[in-house]
Order: sequence, then C-alpha cells, then structure tokens
Amino acid sequence: MARSSTSQLLPPITTFQPTQPQRQLPSPPILPPVSCLAPPPSSILSSPSNEHKIPSPPYISQLPPYIQSPPAAKRQRHPQTVDPASELLAEKRRRNAGASARFRDRRKQREKEMQEKCQYLEKRIQKLEGLDSVKKINELEKKLEEANKENESYLKKIKDLESQIEQYRSEEDRSYEIPTPSPSSGDHYISNGSVTDKDDFDRSARQFQSPNSPDEDGESSSEAMSGVETKMAKLTDVRALLLP
Repeated sequence: MARSSTSQLLPPITTFQPTQPQRQLPSPPILPPVSCLAPPPSSILSSPSNEHKIPSPPYISQLPPYIQSPPAAKRQRHPQTVDPASELLAEKRRRNAGASARFRDRRKQREKEMQEKCQYLEKRIQKLEGLDSVKKINELEKKLEEANKENESYLKKIKDLESQIEQYRSEEDRSYEIPTPSPSSGDHYISNGSVTDKDDFDRSARQFQSPNSPDEDGESSSEAMSGVETKMAKLTDVRALLLP
C-alpha cells in the first residue's frame, strides 16, 4: 500500500526531449542487388587491359557527391613514383637559389660598407688637406720673410762691394795720372799743344821703367806696379764673391 501511495504522489517519469529539432540526414538511395553489379567473368578474363577501364555503373551518377568521392586513404594507396634524377635537380635548384640569394645579400652589405668607408676617408682627406694647406702657407710665408731678409743683406753687401770697387778704381786711376808741370819753371817745351816741365816729364817717364833698372826711381815704380796688382787681385776676389 505504501508503494502505491508514493507512486501516486510522484509525477510520472518521462524521457528528456530537446527543444531543438534534430537534423535529419538524407536517406541513402536503395541500391540494386549485388548480383546485378558484377560483370560476367568471361569478359574480365578475355581482356586483361580492361582492369583499368571498367565502366562505372549508372547508379553512381545518381549518388550525392560526398558518397561518390572515395576517401583520402583509398586515393593514396597507389602513390605516383617520382624520378630520383628530377628530385636531385630540384634540390640543386633550391640550393642554388638559396646560395645566390645569400651571395646577393653579402654583396649588398659589402658595397654598403665600402661606401661608408669611402665617405669617411674623403672627409678625412679633406680635413688633412686643409691642415696641410695651412701649414704649407705658414711655411712659405716664413721662407719668404727669410728670403727678403737675406735679399736685404745681399743688397747691402753688394752696395759695400760696389763702393769698394769704385774706391779701388779711383786709387788705380790716381796711380796712373801724369803730374802737370808748374808754370814758374824756366825750362818749358810744347808737346801736343800743352806746355810741360821737362824735369817733371822725365820723372813721370822714369816711373814706367822696368823694375830691373838699377835706378831708385825704377825701384819705386816697381813697388807701385806691385801695389796695383794686389788691388786688381782684390777686385777679382770681390767679383768672384758677387757671382753665383
């Protein structure tokens, strides 16, 4: 009695039904019996080349596409054979392409580095040339000043030497001058339109006698000639100094 009372109080147990309607799959078509699909054995045995040319039955065209296409596992049962020579060629091409790409990258990098080095060296050369030009200008200015100073000293030396030469020439001219006779002397004679004293003329003539004469006047004239020779030697020494 207790069980019947509890069963009356509890609600009846029902199955859970979802509110979303279930998707109904399309029903597959009804296939004909297998006996109809198999071709006669005589035709298969007679032509061995018909293994790959078996015509598809007409009902396959009526099947949906997901049923017509075979699965991937079945398609990959017989993979295509690849020639090893073609594989080697393809591998070589891939390696060559990679090597050429790396070579181009390295070449571009080297060209970039060389351009940067060239620019740096050009700037450095310009800077050094500027410094060298300033140094050279200063050196040339110093040399010019020294040359001007030396030129002034040379000019002074030349002027001094010229004055000495003129002095020696004047002294030489004086040594060769003939003394003029005094008009008060009694003994006069006319020579070349001029009146001279005979004694003075004789005295001047004795000065030009040879140094080997025993007269005293000859000795004095030889001394005068030796003095003139020493002066001429000095003049030649001065000229040798002036010449480059």
